Amino acid sequence: MRAIALRKFVTFLPIFLLLTCSSVAQEPAPKEGVQWGSLLRESGYFLGIQHGFRLATEPGTRQGMKGPFFNGWYDSVASLHGWSDGDPFLVNYIGHPMQGAVTGYIWVQNDTQFRKAEFGANRKYWKSRLRATAFNWAYSTQFELGPLSEASLGKIQNSHPQQGLVDHVITPVAGFAWMVGEDALDRFVIAKLEQRIHNRTARILLRGGLNPSRSMANAMRGKMPWYRDTRPGILRPDRGPWPEAAEANYTSGHDEIERPERVRAPFQLSTATRYTKLTRATSGGDPLHCIGGFATPEFAVTQRLSIVGEAGGCKVFNVEEPISADVLTFMVGPRVYLRKPNRVNPYVEFLAGVQRVTADLNQIIPGEPNPPPLRTWQTDTFTMSTGGGVEVVLGRAVSFRVADVRYSYSMVSATDALPFRRGMQISTGITLRMGTW
Repeated sequence: MRAIALRKFVTFLPIFLLLTCSSVAQEPAPKEGVQWGSLLRESGYFLGIQHGFRLATEPGTRQGMKGPFFNGWYDSVASLHGWSDGDPFLVNYIGHPMQGAVTGYIWVQNDTQFRKAEFGANRKYWKSRLRATAFNWAYSTQFELGPLSEASLGKIQNSHPQQGLVDHVITPVAGFAWMVGEDALDRFVIAKLEQRIHNRTARILLRGGLNPSRSMANAMRGKMPWYRDTRPGILRPDRGPWPEAAEANYTSGHDEIERPERVRAPFQLSTATRYTKLTRATSGGDPLHCIGGFATPEFAVTQRLSIVGEAGGCKVFNVEEPISADVLTFMVGPRVYLRKPNRVNPYVEFLAGVQRVTADLNQIIPGEPNPPPLRTWQTDTFTMSTGGGVEVVLGRAVSFRVADVRYSYSMVSATDALPFRRGMQISTGITLRMGTW
């Protein structure tokens, strides 16, 4: 009976959402401000789709619905440790950033004061996306740990290997970067091609396919996936040129400050993907490969000196079975730029801090109905890294870290669960520059 009810729920959920969203789209325009009612309603639709998909496709989630609710919820939250949560790379570093972008767009379309802010070097746009990122973080935390979350509905974080903190960092930080990327595509690619392409199907595919997160957020408010608040629909024959008001919005304020490449941003926030090759402390054995993500705040002290912090982690992919492992790192230190602010800025840096290595032994015995409990080793050690990279300034608000290459050293013992000391790190990512617009 429970399986039949679940199939009915999954079958009728899209129809219910479509009918309900259609009624939402016909509501009169409210006063300027945040539309809290529709914001919560649209977020609820998206949350329902996510949990409905989990229940329909994950046997472990359905099994976890059994048992006491509050005790299971508490055990799930209390079990969180380390970085990795057992999900594949595409889920953690593509799926969750897209989730963050969807919830960010849900905020934007209900934030009437900034709803029509367009990508460009203007305060209104970046303020709107930062407000959206704050909501993205709140939604992500609820989805992971709240009363209607993975921790409470299915209790999956109560069992190995779903216990890492990766999504708490990647979803809001990389979700912000994903939103900015879709906004830039909408301005520089989609809008320009629409002036040359008159086929309706092609226009639909352009708007919907190149902005998938915005398309999903549109559906949550009962709009077509290709809807835009800032310009006419694709089916109008008299689209005309790109609106002059929007173009003015892109270029407004350009004369108020110097050229962006000649100004060091007072504060920067970077999100990066990193690969680390780890060498074991003991002789013998293959090197370990660790892939993950980091968030890096940077505070400028002078035009050439900054203080940077770093928080993030990575999952070890080639550790021996049945062990799974990950690395969580927090570091801080100076970054020195080798030239005055320009479009291309090479730098060197030295960071030091704490590294937590977590190794889980999943003692699954074939044919054993009650396997032994999970065993976990955790080691906190001092770690440091030194290296350098190249930053390319793309505009007042955004720069791109082309490459950051470092050598790292950790003071681990040869008797630890994963005895590695040295590592080579390569990372790349996008940076939000603040104080220059």
